[in-house]
Amino acid sequence: MYFLSFPSIDLYYLLSAVHCIDHCWLCDNAPDLTTCRNTTTTCNVGEQCFLEKFVNTLAETRYNAGCRSQYFCRAMEALSHRKRRLDPCSQCCTGPRCQEQLCGSTLSTESRYRCLHCASVSSTSSCTERVTCQDTEVCKNDIFVDGGLLRYSFGCEDTYKCKAFLALGVGSHTGRRDDMAVGLCSSCCVGDECNKGDCFQMRHDMRPGMFGP
Repeated sequence: MYFLSFPSIDLYYLLSAVHCIDHCWLCDNAPDLTTCRNTTTTCNVGEQCFLEKFVNTLAETRYNAGCRSQYFCRAMEALSHRKRRLDPCSQCCTGPRCQEQLCGSTLSTESRYRCLHCASVSSTSSCTERVTCQDTEVCKNDIFVDGGLLRYSFGCEDTYKCKAFLALGVGSHTGRRDDMAVGLCSSCCVGDECNKGDCFQMRHDMRPGMFGP
């Protein structure tokens, strides 16, 4: 009787190599997910794709993405159960395009909205510009006092911030702004040009779930 002899193969290495053929987004301090997905990388053995979402000192949402040790991913997953709801998000995954579902960010070209876009105008009717938001953004509407004058601001807001307002039990982030102006109302809404409505009514209409899970 004859037996075929094969070179010994490290089964763990083989499974890991097959496991890591996925291409992952690669970005550092990116302003949006579109920037992240424009560049990809292939992970090494023992690594997984990851996505981080955080707010910097200027209250701007930023993203990091790439490959990370699977052991580090497990440690971060264990720590995530102890984190507060509004802490920065850091998650890992495996599988094709899996980063699209991390940190509550679902990419879809159909989710982009056109919103009024003006930094500081005297009234809603004074704003004639429009902008198309990123996949993870919705429309926003702000009212504030600057130099004794009532001013309005329109544009896009990251859904992460909108959900944060709701989690805090408020529909706005009123108070003193970074530019020393005083905020009176800030609200988010879903739909094309929905931010041309009254800010206070929009804030009243904000409900859990309207900006995604």
